[in-house]
Amino acid sequence: MMSPWLPFIYQYTICSFFFIAIIILSIKKKAISIHHPTDRKILLEIIAGYLIFIFAHALMILFAGA
Repeated sequence: MMSPWLPFIYQYTICSFFFIAIIILSIKKKAISIHHPTDRKILLEIIAGYLIFIFAHALMILFAGA
């Protein structure tokens, strides 16, 4: 029987690569400015939301008994 952690690790490894690449691209193309307080707050909220989603998904796997 396959562990549910293998797809979890695979999914978030690939997704994190694209997530980081898109953030870097948006900063380089000046779509998001790190120096502007509102943009910086939005960027931190997006990153925090992504990390909370990963954490919640991991908790669901743990509570499922895997």
